[in-house]
Amino acid sequence: MFTSLEFIKGLFYLVITEDTLQAIWYALLLMCSILLMVI
Repeated sequence: MFTSLEFIKGLFYLVITEDTLQAIWYALLLMCSILLMVI
């Protein structure tokens, strides 16, 4: 079944380049480390 989530994922695969994915990954890691420091 075709869901909106799959549609969004498809858009991401079309639009996002590896550099952007890497930047998002680093941003997520940074946020996680900040959260761990706060807790």
